[in-house]
Amino acid sequence: KKKHSTVTITEIEETEEDKWYEEKRGYASVRPDAHLFWWMYNKPDGGRHRPLLLWLQGGPGVSGGYGDIEEIGPLTMDGSARNKTWLRQADLIFIDNPVGAGFSYVTDQSAYTKNLTGIVNDLVSWAKIFFSEHPKFRSRPFYIAGQSYGGKVSAAFAKELHRQMQEGSLQINLKGILLVGAWISPMDFLFSYGTYLNAHSRISKAQSKKLTEAAMLCNSKANSWADKAQCFGESQMMTMDFEKDVNFYNVNEVSTYEEDVTTFAKMKKDENFPDETLFALFNADVYRVNYYARFFLKMNFARKQKHGIIPENITWN
Repeated sequence: KKKHSTVTITEIEETEEDKWYEEKRGYASVRPDAHLFWWMYNKPDGGRHRPLLLWLQGGPGVSGGYGDIEEIGPLTMDGSARNKTWLRQADLIFIDNPVGAGFSYVTDQSAYTKNLTGIVNDLVSWAKIFFSEHPKFRSRPFYIAGQSYGGKVSAAFAKELHRQMQEGSLQINLKGILLVGAWISPMDFLFSYGTYLNAHSRISKAQSKKLTEAAMLCNSKANSWADKAQCFGESQMMTMDFEKDVNFYNVNEVSTYEEDVTTFAKMKKDENFPDETLFALFNADVYRVNYYARFFLKMNFARKQKHGIIPENITWN
């Protein structure tokens, strides 16, 4: 198999806004058949005290492109400047993590990670490659931000980085982690749904009790993660049966679940989509169908061409 060497390209971002930051991107071959794609925005005249922040998306398996375009990066979906980009305060790095997410890929199916330890080991390998190739960032205040499942990854990643720093095998200036809506204890979240929604007058006390009982049932599933995942989905469906407009990300917003079910039925005729309930839950929780389609096209055409180093056979996902 052809070994994928680490590649870095630097260019000035071409936008209609003033060109005040640089872009870097590259692949890090963290294992013989595993290649992590990363990209970076940095301010050339930022100085040695300017923070360096790594953003880890959730999932697990969601591309860092969402955090970049949807949340903290310099440009929005339509290419316009984001006024409140975190780049104003720190240089930003995004990684498509774990391998298989976004533009990261494997050349052998056995190279996919199967647990948190594997994910962390790949990230540590990435860090060693990145800071070796970009030594000027070693002394920068380094922070790791993890959203959703990325919060669980960021904590474990930071712990391992700190251990290796103590041993002297890694010289960087790790300062801390940011937990951004971190999904680190699903059962605690599930147990809170009933009382929380009742406190906001979204469901009755009787309904709150039923949700708590459902959470207790999920918790009794021992270590059968497949059963727990199914039970969790059923609890979400029960919640939406009680209050169809509930939004699991923001209690003050309205869910698009019913609209997504209608969209699914319409699109299912021509496309090979997964189970209807799982599909609708995904879109009620994360992104609406039509928006995801636009995002998919943007990443696989405009962004893929812009990056310039994505293998032809790799599709962003």
